[in-house]
Amino acid sequence: FHITYESFKPVNLIKNTIHDAATSPEIKENLLNNIIGLATGYLSRKVLIGRRSGPVKRLFGTILQFAITNYVSRNSDNIKNAGENILNTINKYRKERRPSHHHNGHEEYDYNEE
Repeated sequence: FHITYESFKPVNLIKNTIHDAATSPEIKENLLNNIIGLATGYLSRKVLIGRRSGPVKRLFGTILQFAITNYVSRNSDNIKNAGENILNTINKYRKERRPSHHHNGHEEYDYNEE
């Protein structure tokens, strides 16, 4: 009875919930996606609207922030994949465009076309 009573105390319920959330990969992924969405929405609003603005512009900024936050958090996997593809393309281009040899102190580049 004492163990059951202890497990239903609010502090213990919160501790158990946090522990369960911290060990669940799905919850971690969702939390990460939401944090990325919130950060992206906030930064977008700051960049596009700025600090000093009128009430209409602030309202527009809040709506924009909400829309971007939702979009990013719901499409984070697609955004991550697109980012990885862009980085892979850049790395591939950099590897293809290596200096081949020096001639009169200038580097010449080989463009390996496939």
